[in-house]
Amino acid sequence: MIFTIKERSVMLTQQEYSALAKQADDETSHPSSVTDMLEKPACQAIAHLGVEVLPFLFKDLEQGKSGRLWLMDLIQVILRGNGLPPVEVPDDLCGQTEEKRMFYVNYGYDHGRI
Repeated sequence: MIFTIKERSVMLTQQEYSALAKQADDETSHPSSVTDMLEKPACQAIAHLGVEVLPFLFKDLEQGKSGRLWLMDLIQVILRGNGLPPVEVPDDLCGQTEEKRMFYVNYGYDHGRI
């Protein structure tokens, strides 16, 4: 099977993300703060993959991987770092993990990231 350069790039990014996400899960299993989580090497590496990795982050959220506490915060870092509008979570969703997760998923769809 012959793949285009773009298809190979997406496949490589998916493979990179999957490996880094597993590493991030291990590194962030006992975080002391959000800042601490985002400073972990795997989270930094994911952030450096840039906007190309956003669909994978949003898909993980959609699939209910909200145990990955770093997902939503890393999405914000990537969006802001690339001059894209951040997810503006309403104050009334503070502390409501499932509702906040779905708010992010909807943002991903609304902005063509899923």
